[in-house]
Amino acid sequence: MKYPTLSVIIANYNYGCFIEEAINSVLNQDFPQEEIEIVVVDYGSTDDSREKIIKYDKKVNTIFLDKGDYIKAINEGISVSRGKYIAFLGADDKWKREKNRIQIEFLEKNPEVGLVYTDATIINEYSEVIYPSFWRWENIIPYRGYVLDKLLIKNFVSGGTMMVRHRDRHLFYPIPESKGFEKCEDWWIVFNIARRHPIDFVPSQLTLYRLHTRNQVLRKGFTFNRSNAILVLNQETERRIFMIDIVVKDEKAKISKSALNDAINYNKKRILQKTLLGKSKIELIKFLWAVFKGKTKADVGDFPVILKAMIQSLNPNLYTLLARISLELNRNVRFKLLDRL
Repeated sequence: MKYPTLSVIIANYNYGCFIEEAINSVLNQDFPQEEIEIVVVDYGSTDDSREKIIKYDKKVNTIFLDKGDYIKAINEGISVSRGKYIAFLGADDKWKREKNRIQIEFLEKNPEVGLVYTDATIINEYSEVIYPSFWRWENIIPYRGYVLDKLLIKNFVSGGTMMVRHRDRHLFYPIPESKGFEKCEDWWIVFNIARRHPIDFVPSQLTLYRLHTRNQVLRKGFTFNRSNAILVLNQETERRIFMIDIVVKDEKAKISKSALNDAINYNKKRILQKTLLGKSKIELIKFLWAVFKGKTKADVGDFPVILKAMIQSLNPNLYTLLARISLELNRNVRFKLLDRL
């Protein structure tokens, strides 16, 4: 039996208004279609998604789940994938025609690379361009090489832009259905690939990431909300604790002890920030007074976190203003770095 070169996994739930565009963008790739396997996993859609998917007949390997969630659907797609390479496409997103060819050629020429990713263009529900670069919009600097140390701090790889090797599937499959990865399976995948291999990127916008009313997680501005901040910090620190524990037990992980300690210390500061945000204004003032009097221990590196939490709690409007200024200053610096790629 001849296996395909590429397996494309699309998880769908009630994206009937976009699913055809997603599938068609794979069918219209300038890479030989007979070398591409499309796996669409629908997990309980109640709109017209399934009727639209069925029309593709044998062009698509379809899996219908009565119920489930996004991670379960992605895991189902990974489990049946047969291609030498695996790529992931959001049911509401689409690809440029040359995307798969460019990444496959890159991986063929660089057998040591475990994952290759790209930039993306942000579009709206009508496929109109909102912003030409996902990296610039999200203030991201892409990294290449052994980057496990950086991935323990934050993720910088968007799932719809990456391509991995089937040989490394055992490193990231199955994706845990808890531990905070429910909406960021891309972080889990690239983290695990980076434990063994270098990763790389192509500095081109080859994915069209769609921003619409149901997925507005990106934002150009910034507004502070205490409850949302606590929720985000809780999920983030939970993920990082889980990842750090994996790395500590992994003797083959591509990371130095100092870099691992940096990640541990960074997570401690994020946990401290979450704890402080959970305090009332009176409790926060009492905590600060205890630190000042030496009754509560605090490292020098904790003071910026304490100051940040104090401003967030006591004057959210001032924090929002300062955060926006910082965001723009950082963005300008990073734009200059991106222009050098």
